[in-house]
Amino acid sequence: IGQLSLENLLPYFLPCLKFSYDGSFIGAPWASHTGESLMNDGTAIVIFNFFQQVALSAKKSFSVASIFYFLIVTACGGVLFGMITGLFAVFWIGIANSKTSHNDTVMQAAIMLVSAYLTFFAAEVWLEVSGVLATVTAGVLVGNFGWKHLADREAMGSFWHTVEWILNTLIFFLSGLIIGTMLISD
Repeated sequence: IGQLSLENLLPYFLPCLKFSYDGSFIGAPWASHTGESLMNDGTAIVIFNFFQQVALSAKKSFSVASIFYFLIVTACGGVLFGMITGLFAVFWIGIANSKTSHNDTVMQAAIMLVSAYLTFFAAEVWLEVSGVLATVTAGVLVGNFGWKHLADREAMGSFWHTVEWILNTLIFFLSGLIIGTMLISD
């Protein structure tokens, strides 16, 4: 079971770091591909969590009903929570838009960044639903409805491309350290 969960998670890990908040608004040629990929990633994480619970559980058998219940609650709960937090973020992005100050763009970027991380954290830790699906859903809503409230779309796009580059660099650096350490210790 551990092998099944690991194989299910690894191919999808890196794209989960891109929140769909990166300026890929609806209408952009890459928007549907990004959204589809992230939903696949979220589903993979839900399945990984299921296999992890099976591996860590004292129960040796599960009913089909309990499996479907876990998958539906985790996936649908994540999407529902993401809708709530996404609409909340769009509301606050609109409030922070007067287009008269550089601080509006900074505030809007902070709202998006904080909402992405809080959505993931609250979903995973407090609600025990899919944090990835919640964050992706919130990102899609912000991408669809929040773009018209942005004080400076170009600055926001540059900000998210920079965040994406930093996170990709960090994850590959950390992966290299972990794999290198494992190879040296064996």
